[in-house]
Amino acid sequence: MTVVNENSPNIIRLLLIEDNELFAESLKLYLTSDSMYEYHVFHATNLADGLVKQERFNFNIILLDFTLPDSDGYRSIQALKSIKPDVPIVILTGYDDNDRAMNSVNLGAQDFLSKSSISPEKLQRAIFNAMTREKKVSILSNENESLKNVIQLEPEIDHDYSEMDIELHG
Repeated sequence: MTVVNENSPNIIRLLLIEDNELFAESLKLYLTSDSMYEYHVFHATNLADGLVKQERFNFNIILLDFTLPDSDGYRSIQALKSIKPDVPIVILTGYDDNDRAMNSVNLGAQDFLSKSSISPEKLQRAIFNAMTREKKVSILSNENESLKNVIQLEPEIDHDYSEMDIELHG
């Protein structure tokens, strides 16, 4: 029996929220061709089931169909981000619409892929890039919080440099 370490950097825990079973199976097949990563895919066919899975499990990334039976893409992004805001989301859609793509990114999605032009390479690259960007955003956010803490401590430090300047030059 092989023991799998779920925390291995080569294992990606992926939540796929897609109502089209055939397309979902195609995506899973695309992911098996990735030689760098092993994907553990959890599939939900609607947002409600996806939200339950997201609350129960820790995912590295979410692939989200823009149009689901119980939600549209914008509401889906907001609902998923409200539970775990640090999990990157890649939108999958049958629409090739730049406005939807930009609105999705503005709401927190990391990428937007058209189902009609998806390939194993594009999918794998989008996943890798989304995870990398989200990790960098998280690092910057933590550094920003650290700087805020330093700034909050600053009032305790005397910043009256004018007297110091007079003593040095006076």
